[in-house]
Parts: sequence; C-alpha cells; structure tokens
Amino acid sequence: MAAAAKRGDRGAWAELARRFTRPVYAFCRRFVSDAADADDASQEVFIRLMKVISHYEEHGRFAPWLFKLSANVCRNFLRSRGRRQNREASVSPPLDPIPDPAREIERRETVARLKTIVDGLPAQYSLSMWLKFQQGCSNQEISQILDLPSASVRVVLFRALSLVREKALLEGRPR
Repeated sequence: MAAAAKRGDRGAWAELARRFTRPVYAFCRRFVSDAADADDASQEVFIRLMKVISHYEEHGRFAPWLFKLSANVCRNFLRSRGRRQNREASVSPPLDPIPDPAREIERRETVARLKTIVDGLPAQYSLSMWLKFQQGCSNQEISQILDLPSASVRVVLFRALSLVREKALLEGRPR
C-alpha cells in the first residue's frame, strides 16, 4: 500500500490515512501536552508524509518508518512551541469482552491502575512500552524511531517494566 501511495495512487493514500490516523495520533499524544496539540502534530505528520514518501524504502516495514517521521515532527513541534516534553500514556483495554461482570470490573480497575502507573513514567519509558506492546515494534525499530542505541532499547524496556512492576506491587500492599 505504501508503495502504491509512493507512486501517487489516491486509493492507497486514503487507505494509509484510514489505517494510520489513530496510531499516529496516539503516538503524537505521548509527545505533546494536550489533545489539540496532538491533533495538530498528527496532521503535520500526514502533510510531511506527502512530501517525503519518496524517501520510503519499500524493503522495510512502513509503520516504524512512519513513527520515526512522527517522532521527528513531534520533536520539531515541541521545539517550535518551546514546551518541555509532556505526555499522557494511554493503555487501551483489549477488545474481547469478558462475560463475567465481576471480572470485567476487576480488569478495568487493573487497567486504570496500570494507566496511572505508566502515566507517571518518564517519556522515554512510556513511549518504548507503547511502541513494543501496543504497536508490536521490534527493539531495532524502537531504536530507530526514538534515536536510541539498539543496545539501550532492551535496558529501557527492562527498566520501564521494572518500574511498573515495583509501583504495582507497592500499590497492592495494605496500608
């Protein structure tokens, strides 16, 4: 599809926009402080995409390339606004419904607690976790997207998961 868009196929452009609008917005949301800024940044990503898609090398996966572009746009957006890097991580629940209402309530509470914990992590940790666990990116792809040395991605993910585990255990202890 990206190859067809690169050749100027309007249908392929529409499909790219349909498929990647929400993930790009979610990615931008982690870089900027509010929803309106994330919306502006994600629109800028698609404007920039139209200009630079000719640089896309078709042998690689398109999504990590697009997230790298998104990261660059967000960095420029923050730089131009003079803002510090604030983010809000969101952990979306699985789409499969759980038939038992009590289990569903427990699951929602767990998701809310994890979301609160992830919200409190440094941006590099929450972005790495989001890319790995919600977008399915490989460590090498995360390295390229976030401009981290490839050996550092494993360390960042390990530290992020350790922090989440530690905070979850502390919250679960009786007071």
